[in-house]
Amino acid sequence: LLDIQISRVAFTGIDDISISNSFSIFPNPTTDYLNITNNDNQKIENILIINISGKIIKEFTPSMSPTKIPVQDLSRGTYFVIIHSNNKKWQQKFVKYE
Repeated sequence: LLDIQISRVAFTGIDDISISNSFSIFPNPTTDYLNITNNDNQKIENILIINISGKIIKEFTPSMSPTKIPVQDLSRGTYFVIIHSNNKKWQQKFVKYE
């Protein structure tokens, strides 16, 4: 006799966000580039582009602000941009269309 327990866990791959209005992105939706404006001139450690499954698609370390991220090679769909700054995270959903 086997005693089997099955449990369900939901995981999005996205942590809670600590920074609210420090950054903004445009245009959204986009086709070629995603512009990121650093509203508070915070030091950006890195920028991640993540798909809706939580997989990291791109990673950048920007050298200047505002930052222009190429997204023309992404497939059509919904993504998240995550910015790490001062040991905090900022997240925004964006749509890539063709």
